[in-house]
Amino acid sequence: MWVCLDCNRSYSDHCKCEKCGGSVVNIPLFLCGNTQCIATSNKSTKWKRPSDIRSKKIRREEIPGFDVFGALPKHVRILIYGKYGSGKSTFVLKFINEVSKSSWRGKAIYVSAEEGVESATLQQKLEQQKIDSANLIIVDNIDDMWEAVRDEDAHNVVIDSLHRSGITVAKATEIFDAIPGICVLVAHSRKDDNYKGDSGFAHDCDIVAVAKFGKLFFDKNRFCMVNRAYNIWPSPI
Repeated sequence: MWVCLDCNRSYSDHCKCEKCGGSVVNIPLFLCGNTQCIATSNKSTKWKRPSDIRSKKIRREEIPGFDVFGALPKHVRILIYGKYGSGKSTFVLKFINEVSKSSWRGKAIYVSAEEGVESATLQQKLEQQKIDSANLIIVDNIDDMWEAVRDEDAHNVVIDSLHRSGITVAKATEIFDAIPGICVLVAHSRKDDNYKGDSGFAHDCDIVAVAKFGKLFFDKNRFCMVNRAYNIWPSPI
């Protein structure tokens, strides 16, 4: 069957479409019983040339105070890991606090599974780091996270930590797919300095960094060619 790719009109032989003047192509019927489905699927090209991809406007912006990450698109997957007391929770709180202040990026949820929303240590961190965004919501479990994402229309989440939340790679993938903005996973590291958990966590992330000695070091960063460490705690004056 010959089908016009523009208006889906069918013909018995090759010709120029009499209705719209569009291109008429030969499509075997066994591919699909629905002529319109065939024409539509062929009209929508699934492959791109480099010029097509390069010309597409993808918005990317730096997070104020976190230029070491580079200019980030809206949807980013990040893994931060480190030993107890390395500063990873302090870092992600400061980071997501700034993320949530951007009207483009939207509200954020911080899952404080390690300390809980009522803990004195979390309160101390919030005071010390001046975490003050009205668009940052803090919960202490994944169920509350989903409820807050729905009710507050939040686009960004931090899960601190993977171990305490019981997150698997499959569950993390579901979260990555459902959250339209930045998703940060926090993990503990082992004695050999690698993070605890399946290697699939790092594989699926755009950015992987380790917190140690009060600094953040990058193992992988798809958005910045220059690998610089980030000082989690400001140097004393």
